[in-house]
Amino acid sequence: MSLNSIMNIATSGLYASQNAIRTVTQNVSNVNTPGYVRLEHNQNAREIGGKGQGVDTALVTRAADRFLAAASLAASSGAGSAAGRSGYLENVQAAFGDPTSESSIFAALNRALGAFETGVLNPGSISARRGAVAELQSFLAQVNTVGRTIETARADADQRVADQVQRVNTLG
Repeated sequence: MSLNSIMNIATSGLYASQNAIRTVTQNVSNVNTPGYVRLEHNQNAREIGGKGQGVDTALVTRAADRFLAAASLAASSGAGSAAGRSGYLENVQAAFGDPTSESSIFAALNRALGAFETGVLNPGSISARRGAVAELQSFLAQVNTVGRTIETARADADQRVADQVQRVNTLG
C-alpha cells in the first residue's frame, strides 16, 4: 500500500467525520425546535477488491419513529371518528330530551301511562278515556319525531361516508 493510498483513506475518514460533526451540530442546535426530527449520519466502508479504501458518507436520514408516526395517525383518526360520532349522538340525545324535563319523551310516556291509570281507576269516565288517548297520541308523535331525527342522522352519516369515500377515491 502506497503512502498516497494511505493519505486518501485518512482524508476520506476526515471528511466522513466532518460530515458527522455537521449533522450532530444541526441536531443539537435544533433540539428545542417543535416538530424537528433528529438526523442520522450514515457511513459505509469503501472496499475495493476486499481491501479497505476509506469511508463513504451515505445519505443523511431523518430518525422519525415509524411506530410513533403510525400511533399518531391512528390516534388522530380515532379522535376524528369520535368527534363525528359525538355530533350525531348529541342530535339524537337532544331529540329524546333531558330526562328531568317535562318536555322529554320520557315525561310524555309517564303522562300517557298516568292517563291510562286514571282511565282504569275511572272506567265509566269518557273524559278519562279521551285524556288517555290524547296523551298516547302526544307520546307517539314524540316517538315519531325521535325516529325521524335518528333517520336523518343516519342518512347524514351515510352521505358523509359516501362523500369521503369519493374524495379518497379521487386522491388515489
